[in-house]
Amino acid sequence: LPPSYLSFLRWSNGGEFRTGSRWFQFFPALDVRATLLAYHLPEYMPEALPIALDGGGVFYLLDMHAPATDGEYPVVCADAGSLGWQRGRWWHLADSFLAVCRSSRIADDP
Repeated sequence: LPPSYLSFLRWSNGGEFRTGSRWFQFFPALDVRATLLAYHLPEYMPEALPIALDGGGVFYLLDMHAPATDGEYPVVCADAGSLGWQRGRWWHLADSFLAVCRSSRIADDP
């Protein structure tokens, strides 16, 4: 996992905050696996790790398809009711965990 995300979990272990119009509801470390399985992410979006919701049913996910770049994975979004790697079901938000946390664009702006 990205060092920035692990540091965040050590500091807060989840929580909620907002930057501009962007809302984050981060999962505590022990809830990530349960969320992964409850939403069948290994089936619908293999190599994606849910880290948060946006307060409106959209997941923030680490895209772990490719090796990390400088220890970081891109962050993508996908609607919880329409998960999948097919075109139009997900969109790229940022190249790293810190970049997505610093951005104020709302998650459903593809």
